[in-house]
Amino acid sequence: MTLNKKLLLSLCVAAASCGSQADEIRLNASNLGWFTEAGLHQSANNNTLTGQLQSEYRSFYRWSLPSFSGQLLSARLEMALPYSLGVSQGLQTGVMYDVDNGNLAYLGLENGGGRGTSIFADLGSGLNYGSFSISEANNFSTFVIELNANALSSLEAAKGNSFALGMRNTTAGLSNNYFLFSSMSTFGQQTLVLNVSPVPEPSSLALMALGAGLVGVVVRRRRQR
Repeated sequence: MTLNKKLLLSLCVAAASCGSQADEIRLNASNLGWFTEAGLHQSANNNTLTGQLQSEYRSFYRWSLPSFSGQLLSARLEMALPYSLGVSQGLQTGVMYDVDNGNLAYLGLENGGGRGTSIFADLGSGLNYGSFSISEANNFSTFVIELNANALSSLEAAKGNSFALGMRNTTAGLSNNYFLFSSMSTFGQQTLVLNVSPVPEPSSLALMALGAGLVGVVVRRRRQR
């Protein structure tokens, strides 16, 4: 292998490695809680009861997103279950939904600022962000939930602003069964993890340009022979 070919190969490998690994952004929830079907919500209560306990409860989670650059490749939730009551009993199914922008400012208010019943409905309907199955076996662990393409599109649109999702327990025959990722006495981490493609630094772009230039030089020399 000639010196030019070796140099070209080295530059190509270096350029390909630049920005090949995704950047990970980890965000803790800034606001979370529940709403009942009667529209009740206690603003000071961080409990995220989701399911049936005399009446139906639906939960919400809200994060403040940075204005990140690069393409959003994937996103997941890492939800701590650091206590025995994370899941009441049996296998349960949760579904995640978008939250209407008009409701975002009211999520943290007592009874949703008078919009509790409409917020309750919103937390269990609309754009589907994915689903999961959870059981007592997941207690005392960090439960990971992958978000789907609908959620990725909404996250991209919400860069630099708030992003929220609702959770609904859709377990068939639900009767005083529930799951929760946070309680008044135990506040676990509700982490949104974003995997974003890195934006190449100027030095990386210069290296890639140099490699492209050398390719052109090699091609021209071959043509002249």
